[in-house]
Amino acid sequence: MRITPPKPVPLPLLTLLGLIGSGVVHGAVFLLILAAALSPTRFEPQKPVEFEVVAKPPPPPPPPPEPEKPKEEPKKVEPPKVAKVKLPPPPPDAPPPPPKHEEAPPPPNDTPPPDAKPQAPVMIGISMSSTTTAGGFAAPVGNTLYGTAPKVAPKPDEVKPYAPPPGGRYVPPFKVTRLPELDKDFKAPYPEEARKLGLEGQVVLRLTVDAEGKVASAVVIKGGGNGFDEAALDAVKRFRFKPGTQGEERVATEITYTYTFLLD
Repeated sequence: MRITPPKPVPLPLLTLLGLIGSGVVHGAVFLLILAAALSPTRFEPQKPVEFEVVAKPPPPPPPPPEPEKPKEEPKKVEPPKVAKVKLPPPPPDAPPPPPKHEEAPPPPNDTPPPDAKPQAPVMIGISMSSTTTAGGFAAPVGNTLYGTAPKVAPKPDEVKPYAPPPGGRYVPPFKVTRLPELDKDFKAPYPEEARKLGLEGQVVLRLTVDAEGKVASAVVIKGGGNGFDEAALDAVKRFRFKPGTQGEERVATEITYTYTFLLD
């Protein structure tokens, strides 16, 4: 079997014409570019540009300030005038008008009751019977509420020495040398109300112990209630203390004591 090769196909006429036209166009464009590059006008120098500096004129000066106008004073407003009205005269049987405050007489003093005791005149100052330039002088001083002090001082032999008050001289606790110490106490009966409730308590008291060691007074500072306060007060009044001292002297002073109630 014999195989025949295919025959070459000729190019169409239009394709050939298109290739020729494309070559002509590209050639013309190349020639134009080359002519523009070689043109002598490309290298001509450009003309210089001239600038003119124009100075700006200064701004005009500001106008002068206007003179201040004088302030107008406020007009005084006069109060409206009140027309006086004449009242008609009072009738003849009308009571007289009350007197003014400054003309009213002071109220009379209350009359003391017939059984009132006469009061002593109050006299202020210290009265002295005599003075001297040397030595001593008598200057009796008394309570001026009871009238004039005596003009003659009593004789030294008749003057009694100072007697301390009952229970001894009182000294504050912070000034004593030794505070009172408990020597004999007393157990107070337990309050029935607190016993039934099963309560225990404490009572804080302030005691004044005299120079003999007895309780002169007792005050409850912090109570316990439920009958504890009364029982504690009754018990501490039977206490006996070693009295407080100031130096070697027995004195009366105050202490704080706490009475405790415990169930048996």
